Amino acid sequence: MRAARTWPGVRGWGETLLALAVFAALALPLGRWGGLLEASAALPPGAALRVVLRAFFVPSALEEILFRVLPPPRWALPALGAYVLTHPLNALFVRGARDVFLNPLFLLLTLLLGALCSLLYRRTGSLWPPVVLHWAVVSVWLPWGGAAALG
Repeated sequence: MRAARTWPGVRGWGETLLALAVFAALALPLGRWGGLLEASAALPPGAALRVVLRAFFVPSALEEILFRVLPPPRWALPALGAYVLTHPLNALFVRGARDVFLNPLFLLLTLLLGALCSLLYRRTGSLWPPVVLHWAVVSVWLPWGGAAALG
């Protein structure tokens, strides 16, 4: 897989930081307002570290490989749609997470994250910027209420 062997340059990492800033500027206030980020549901430090380390592989690396790297470039938009649609399908399998996976705000933020990851992959040709962006996002969300919301 060429994308895993392609390391982005300074520009690619700069674009990754910009994408993270854009996402954070929108998602942090909306997440607090919509109840997706809850300080009262924060995980203890040891549990948070385990969740964050695991999140690098699943969902971050796995989803970026499946929805950004494997589809041909002309399928980028359908792959983005499939990425968003897999989240409500998770509600069928993770019963305690139904409220999250069917939440319109969560799905909107999922669409935004997927679009930014798709853009980063297209611009850099590397797996790593979208994985790092995805991981950064879930590394904030899961310890601050996401893990509790998912059950």
